[in-house]
Amino acid sequence: MSDFDLSQLDTRVLAALQMGFPVSESPYCDLAAELGASESDVLNSAEKLRQVGAVARIAVVFSDPEAFAASASDADADLAQLVTFDLPWSEHPFAELSAQLELRGVQMEPDEVIERIRQWLVDGTASEVVALSE
Repeated sequence: MSDFDLSQLDTRVLAALQMGFPVSESPYCDLAAELGASESDVLNSAEKLRQVGAVARIAVVFSDPEAFAASASDADADLAQLVTFDLPWSEHPFAELSAQLELRGVQMEPDEVIERIRQWLVDGTASEVVALSE
């Protein structure tokens, strides 16, 4: 990570992303409400954090990836492959995931993507959705 100046909002956004990324229709809007900022400011801050290397990616972290891969349905395996690499950096990343799945021949609406990831978090399949700096 290079030498850079983080604003107070950048620092707060980084802390929030490291604590957990909201699994919702508009996660940056949710973060903005939590931080008392605008969605645009939070998105800009997140992009700055990515550009300076403070955040490399936002991803779902699976508790036991090998066990999951051995038992996952094709649709779950496709979704898992997308979410463990990097969530789309947009206002509606889960809608973009839905579109990416459709390109793979998997029909899963954005609300189904959100629900599936939430279920993985509840049942312990996934431990978190979080910003990673690796």
